[in-house]
Amino acid sequence: MYTKGRRVLTYDPSSFVEVTEAYGQYREVVNLSKRHPHEPRELLAKVRVFLNGERLHKFSRVFFDMSKDTLIVNGAFVVADYMDTFDDSIGFFREDDVLPVLYCHDRSDVYITMQTQRDGSKLCIVQQWFDIRRLLKKTGKD
Repeated sequence: MYTKGRRVLTYDPSSFVEVTEAYGQYREVVNLSKRHPHEPRELLAKVRVFLNGERLHKFSRVFFDMSKDTLIVNGAFVVADYMDTFDDSIGFFREDDVLPVLYCHDRSDVYITMQTQRDGSKLCIVQQWFDIRRLLKKTGKD
């Protein structure tokens, strides 16, 4: 209901059908845990993933114990239970969440360095040098 100008808009509310009684609120619970199976699969050619200097053609889920493991992505500490494929790239997930807490969005190469320390903990460093010009073109701010 829009009228151009500065006039006061008047209308008869009795001509509109009340829908709040017919459309009550309800709660819907949907289980999405099996929607995207995270099995080892081939990464598409859009992104290349390197683990300790070797290119990966398939990527398997990597679990972390955040009480002792360290996960650093592009210089930021990330709290995640596992690393897996997401949107044809790499994502970092909490155990009970379907969506990742962080993922590599750009199609640039992803470099993963993973080391096991003497105490059994893992140090995982993930780096992706994204192309800022390509990201700006996507947003139209070029």
